[in-house]
Amino acid sequence: MDKKKAAVELIKKCEGRKLVAYKCSAGKWTIGFGNTKRPSGVPIKPGDTCTAEEAETWLKSHLETDVYPFVDKLCKGYDVPDSVWSALCSFAYNAGVGHFTKLSFTKPVLTGDWGTWEGTETLIKGRIDYKTTKATGLCATFVKYDKETVKGKLEFNQGLHNRRVAEIKFMLKGLG
Repeated sequence: MDKKKAAVELIKKCEGRKLVAYKCSAGKWTIGFGNTKRPSGVPIKPGDTCTAEEAETWLKSHLETDVYPFVDKLCKGYDVPDSVWSALCSFAYNAGVGHFTKLSFTKPVLTGDWGTWEGTETLIKGRIDYKTTKATGLCATFVKYDKETVKGKLEFNQGLHNRRVAEIKFMLKGLG
């Protein structure tokens, strides 16, 4: 499967589609496939609706304008497997590109350290903490982003956790 099509399918699976605006767990008005604004830049507000076709268009617009160019730039010149590229797109679509300035994201891309399920699984199940784990690579980094800020405090979010697990499994499945 084409890496862009794979990214779209992963994002759709993780986001789901809502045609009426709702407040996501982070408190942002959201519509379609997790969009917080229209392609024109206008923020989503209570009472907004969209058609299934608009949801598709907005998803593709956000990917083509913001996500794909950023992930392409991050991966340029490095041997990044398609499944990793698609998982990076899903993460960037959900969390934004700002997180990628952190060394924990750039180092695995530079070194080709994608991590393993064995090392990451212990983090996912919460048996060890991030500071003492032997889990490495991009998988271990993804797991760290299963929290959101609520009233100024960083709190675990089951939905984000499930998404990170789906992204990790997708990435590793593509690596063989």
